[in-house]
Amino acid sequence: LFPYTTLFRSQQFVLGLRSLRDVRRVLGFGLLTVAIWGLDGVGAWVLGRGVGVELSPVMAVLLLTSVGLSSAVPLAPGNLGVYQMVAVAVLTPFGVERARALALAVALQLLIIANLLMWGLGSLWFLGGTRRPVR
Repeated sequence: LFPYTTLFRSQQFVLGLRSLRDVRRVLGFGLLTVAIWGLDGVGAWVLGRGVGVELSPVMAVLLLTSVGLSSAVPLAPGNLGVYQMVAVAVLTPFGVERARALALAVALQLLIIANLLMWGLGSLWFLGGTRRPVR
């Protein structure tokens, strides 16, 4: 079972790489990625100002990258705790008070959850999803 699953997943991965042959698709993906990270950075900057933290662009990138990578750590449901710990650990060396760093982390996480809910529920409605149980 394990070798078959590994082989199947490897084949699927290689098939997925075929999309990289299309230069327009790769450029579109790259531009959308930069736009999304840029909007995340602006959101973090605005939230930081709201809680009294002046984020430089370097601090915003470091914060978003760190909390993004922290999602690879086994977590409690909803990333509660680890997300905030990582944000506080990243921001305090820059002179940000722990309480303000924690407030920013909570606000940023709430913004991300609200964003996911908005786009997810909107997509569900757009695609005609229903509330029927999955069989």
